[in-house]
Amino acid sequence: MSFEKALSEGKRLIEEGDYGAALESLEKARNLALIEGAETWAHGESLSWLGHVLVLRGEYAEALKHLEQALELAVEHKGRNSVETAIVLNRLGASRTGLEQLQEGRQNLEEALSIFKEVLGPYNTEIADTLSDLGICLLSSQDLDRAGECLTKAYGMRRKLLGEEHPDLVRSLSDLSVYYSASGNNASARAFSRKAVSLGDSILPEDHPLLGIACFNLTTQFLKDRRFEAGKPSGERARMILEKRLGDLHELRIMTLESLGTIAMSMSKSEEAEELLKQALVMSQAKWGREDPHILPSLIALGTAYLKSNDYKNAELYLKMSLSVLQHARDFDVSLEYRLIDQLSISYFWQGKIGDAALLVPSAYRAKHTSDFTMLMDALHKLAGFVSKQLEQDQTRAGRP
Repeated sequence: MSFEKALSEGKRLIEEGDYGAALESLEKARNLALIEGAETWAHGESLSWLGHVLVLRGEYAEALKHLEQALELAVEHKGRNSVETAIVLNRLGASRTGLEQLQEGRQNLEEALSIFKEVLGPYNTEIADTLSDLGICLLSSQDLDRAGECLTKAYGMRRKLLGEEHPDLVRSLSDLSVYYSASGNNASARAFSRKAVSLGDSILPEDHPLLGIACFNLTTQFLKDRRFEAGKPSGERARMILEKRLGDLHELRIMTLESLGTIAMSMSKSEEAEELLKQALVMSQAKWGREDPHILPSLIALGTAYLKSNDYKNAELYLKMSLSVLQHARDFDVSLEYRLIDQLSISYFWQGKIGDAALLVPSAYRAKHTSDFTMLMDALHKLAGFVSKQLEQDQTRAGRP
């Protein structure tokens, strides 16, 4: 197989949503390019496409390595203000967004946007793609106004340039659903997620990852509306597609498991919930480590699931782990700490560990993590009241005055 054929095959497989097969084809293209030399543009182009598919699979660190090499070769062979360089910068920005290197990612994306406008003019699909990725980066940075502006422009541009039935429209609809959800506009988020699934169903293969992402976003909206059982079909569909098409540790696969675990918990399916949440936790720890705040959703959900099923020993284990991770987080959330202490107190109480429950008072060390000392003191008073109430209820059940 020639370099050109392997590269073309990789691009085609990306369009079809088969990212795993695309990765294999693009690795062949890279190896064939290396025969001609590591300093050729053929090698740089293959690295650019390899980085792109790795971003799509959620393998951001590996993507970054390829794209940094590709950028050097693009600048050397095509010039800093070339379309090829802008494409690499766009993909580099997307990989850095995935790694939460948000300032650097934003700089890459804004430079790509500037080059595209200078070389191609203000209205084309490359600008739409860059606006879309910049919008996601800004959304991750909590710059909601600018994020909404970029994502709305990308959607409008894609509709006019590509028509109403193009896969990139599914992507834009999903992006806007996430934006409106982050903005607290759940009605619009729900509407856009439904549109994304509907369009995806009509134009995409049933296992295309864009359709899986749309299904996940719809599930998220059902959970926000507390319509847990209604969210199960789209959640299961998202899980099936994303497990097949995305990388082993893609964050959306983890979040889908967490969502399905929450749904199972709400339906009193304790064993199913615990199994799903254990899988999510194992994947979270493999991706981010055992002390990273990213694993908190899995830890807290698992502790809550055990608490709900009256398995207080395991509830204690995971809630204590949650507190430990939270207390070492850079952005310490005292209100979340209180809720965890509240749940941990319940697990202690029902195990008869009344002394341990009474000792669950945040230390002075934790007080310095919040500027709102009044809020902390309120949390302590609520905790003291809770423990006292539990002691009174225990005495009543035991028939003691």
